[in-house]
Amino acid sequence: MRKGKAFWQILEDYDIPATVFKIPANYPPVSTKQRTISGMGTPDILGSYGIFNYYTTEAKELKEDIGGGRIHPVNVIGNRVEAKLLGPVNAFKKDRPESAIEFKVFIDPVNPVAKISFQDHEFILKEGEWSSWKKIHFRMIPTQSVNGICMFYLKQVRPNFKLYISPINIDPGRAVLPISTPKGYSEELEKRFGPFFTKGLPADTKALDNDVLDDGEFLEQDDLALRERLEMFDYELARFSSGLLFYYVSSTDQRQHMFWRLIDKEHPAYDP
Repeated sequence: MRKGKAFWQILEDYDIPATVFKIPANYPPVSTKQRTISGMGTPDILGSYGIFNYYTTEAKELKEDIGGGRIHPVNVIGNRVEAKLLGPVNAFKKDRPESAIEFKVFIDPVNPVAKISFQDHEFILKEGEWSSWKKIHFRMIPTQSVNGICMFYLKQVRPNFKLYISPINIDPGRAVLPISTPKGYSEELEKRFGPFFTKGLPADTKALDNDVLDDGEFLEQDDLALRERLEMFDYELARFSSGLLFYYVSSTDQRQHMFWRLIDKEHPAYDP
């Protein structure tokens, strides 16, 4: 990986301002007064490159042990599903258990919609609909919590229940791990735009690899990430007056990796 000073640190030495947004391999972000947001390599709140959670009554059709995700078998009883979302290890306790929060899903008996309830959230999703970012808090001890953000996707209501929850991203407004310099930069963006993807590569390639998300659903998720990036790019470009603005957009990169198989006839996964 990089050795020596990052180029924006050298610019700082010469009093040249810089904004460096999501440049790969800058996690944790190097010490600087320049505005930076860490990019590729930034983990989720579990410290991994991204672990999704998938709850389904059809779990036998999927491998339980898959890279990048957890499959949770559930039952629908009285049009209700009860489950847990696992969080980071609780290092404050001797046996270091995984933290968890409980959530409930109330399924409409007629229409393909469901209400999801956990902590202070209660929202309704239609089948095939993504939620907005939901803030989540894992209580470690009475005075200490780990904060994150995640999205819910109601893939199917019936005949089989299928609910996807994205990897739990670091909350840019209350970051539990370093993701920006100065620290207040991510908080500034969150205050202006709301929660946004902080995981190094936002679109969930592992969910696509394991057939949890199909091609269209993966693109919908990536479109959400792209929309966020473009809104923040417009903001940074509008206030840029001198120095350097570096801005990395991951969507073109991830899409080419995941869909090259659609055009390369020699690709082992070629599927026109």
